[in-house]
Amino acid sequence: MQPFLRSIVEHIHQKYKDKVDSLCIVLPSKRGAIFLKDHFKEVFNATIWLPSIQSAEEFIESLSGLKQADEIDLLAHLYESYLHCMTTEPEPFDKFSKWGHLMIQDFNEIDRYLINSEQIYQNLRDIKEIENWSLGENELTITQQNYLAFMASIGNIYKHFNERLMSLGIGYQGLIYRQASEKFRGSESVMAYEKILFCGFNALNAAETKIYKWLLEAGKAEMIWDIDNYYLKDQNQEAGLFLRRNLETFPQKEPKFIADHFKEGKSIEITAVAGQLGQAQLVHDTLQHLLQQDVPMSKVAVVLANEKLLWPVLKALPQHIEHVNITMEYPIRYTQAYSFID
Repeated sequence: MQPFLRSIVEHIHQKYKDKVDSLCIVLPSKRGAIFLKDHFKEVFNATIWLPSIQSAEEFIESLSGLKQADEIDLLAHLYESYLHCMTTEPEPFDKFSKWGHLMIQDFNEIDRYLINSEQIYQNLRDIKEIENWSLGENELTITQQNYLAFMASIGNIYKHFNERLMSLGIGYQGLIYRQASEKFRGSESVMAYEKILFCGFNALNAAETKIYKWLLEAGKAEMIWDIDNYYLKDQNQEAGLFLRRNLETFPQKEPKFIADHFKEGKSIEITAVAGQLGQAQLVHDTLQHLLQQDVPMSKVAVVLANEKLLWPVLKALPQHIEHVNITMEYPIRYTQAYSFID
């Protein structure tokens, strides 16, 4: 099968050959940009100015006017807002840090899907009051009173936190998406390009849908989907749920790159291995065999079912493999530094 990224480049070569440098290609993640550039080199086979290649988060950030803050900074700023808004005795930072990141995740989802934050937190406060209402038969405990006070303060914390971040020119992902959805019309980041190609997206949040739909209707954008008929046409296939919705939201006369790769033949081998270290050794043996067959390692992916296997697999790699691209997270609690401190 032909890689989807190569199909994108061939489409650009056919349709935008003389204005490649005026394009912006937006991908779901940064990882695809590396391989996309290789396909440009092969397809064009000439010296050209590459288009701007951005991840969705980078593109949205450029529209918002805010910079993504790291999680520790966000937690510290949120604690300041928590102290400012709480009407009861606040928890110390060490206890707050255990659940503060969950609050940021909630704020993230509210903003990415453009939900009315004032309404949802008003409703949440009313629900919690009803749940703890006992018609005066029993007085609320101190814990219940503190809990209700906290639930009543969440909306104020959200507002104070957002205002604080925006005054500093930073934000969490959801805030950046909400700001971008309000500011993108006429943005320099949009007007600088003749065409913006959104490639390979699947599940879109409300902010992305609003921005991409407007750009498409304004003739400023083109949507390129990576779709297979196997899960698109079968309504019972959950894998095609969002793509079916996308084709309705972003109607096109002839959607490109709809393929039938899932029905093609595949070679699958299953090997039973005793123990996790045995799996790492099997990875070594398999990669060594592929190297002997001159298979380029850029075409090989090792997917681990258990993140603890990362270090054993890295130590077991054949010596000829100098560089690897690791895209998984590795918990601190599994590191030697953590064991030493513990």
